[in-house]
Amino acid sequence: THCATRTTLAALEEAARVVRPGGFLFVHDYERLAGDNARMERELFARAYPRGEFLALCEAAGWTPERFAAPRGDDAVLRALFPDQGAYAAIFDELRPVIWRVVRT
Repeated sequence: THCATRTTLAALEEAARVVRPGGFLFVHDYERLAGDNARMERELFARAYPRGEFLALCEAAGWTPERFAAPRGDDAVLRALFPDQGAYAAIFDELRPVIWRVVRT
């Protein structure tokens, strides 16, 4: 298993440990729509998961996916802060912001 995946699973397991059954967790993150994480991991030390992979990690950690939302808006603020616009596009163009709500089983 990839190190970032193990780290994500460990974080979800720790959250499940401190939330009682029936409690919920919101995760505001990016969903990977295409491509891979090579550049994102190399430059940002981060990873974005495709929906199925993220939901499988949630279930393995003791969370039942309840719903998700893709917030509307633009990325102008983050884009303006990023020093290299080509790198920004290469990293973020195949992602979309998403908010997951998962329930502790």
